[in-house]
Amino acid sequence: MGWIGMPKRTILMVILLAAAYVADAGPAYAYIDPATGSIILQGIVGGAATFMVVIRLYGARAKKRILVIFGRTPAEADHFTHSTK
Repeated sequence: MGWIGMPKRTILMVILLAAAYVADAGPAYAYIDPATGSIILQGIVGGAATFMVVIRLYGARAKKRILVIFGRTPAEADHFTHSTK
């Protein structure tokens, strides 16, 4: 059956109980060895690189849509951003 048939009040109660359980957790006194730290750092760097690639690929489309919303054509925007020599 899953979450689909459950009332919203029940789902909200489960979420609130889970949040209260997590908020009441005490200190873990955990040790992170260098290999685990390296994996975490690699994930952060990989995520940043992925974000930059996505911005590079889809940034032009987003820029064109924003310009259309504000009433400029992409050609007008290129006139102001590119220098002519």
